[in-house]
Amino acid sequence: MISKNSILRILIAFGAGGFIGLFLYNRFAGMPQTGTVRRRRLPQSYIAALVPLAAALNLVGGYIITITRVPIFLDMMGTAVVAFTLGPWWAAITGIITNIGESIIISPIYLPFAVVNVAGGLLWGYGARWGMAKSFIRLLILGIGVAILSSLLAVPIITFVFGGATGVPNDVITAALLASGRSLISAVFISNITASLADKIISTFI
Repeated sequence: MISKNSILRILIAFGAGGFIGLFLYNRFAGMPQTGTVRRRRLPQSYIAALVPLAAALNLVGGYIITITRVPIFLDMMGTAVVAFTLGPWWAAITGIITNIGESIIISPIYLPFAVVNVAGGLLWGYGARWGMAKSFIRLLILGIGVAILSSLLAVPIITFVFGGATGVPNDVITAALLASGRSLISAVFISNITASLADKIISTFI
């Protein structure tokens, strides 16, 4: 059961996200859009609504994983939606809002991983611009690329900032690999890339 304080934090986070989205739209309204929606100015209300709603989708996915303990992440689905719809930089903004929200609502450990969400949004968005969203195979390759990039950024944070464990479900896999004789960074990478491949491919096709 979500507490009243958590609900209040969610409302504050998403309200702030809406204001951030609106402010950034007004600031960068002249930027060309680069997802499936190209080079036409979108309604201000659309931008202001979609970015925080996509961040909300990320937060809900991440919260579900903390409850179910399934060893994937599901906190970048909304980032992918924005990347394909609005373009890479709006996706990056969505990623930043997401991790700020996760750090407030779920745990502060999520804040350093904003760089992963941002990088994933940029790669999805530019991948769409480069034609990687035009077929199933290309989308699959793009999803795998986002997974690899995400792990390359996340593994050093997990290993050197948090000592190899962050309290997420795939820590169990890391522990099993360590018990089998793997080095810490190898165990973290295998654990993370396994979860990331499943997670990012799902997020790419959702």
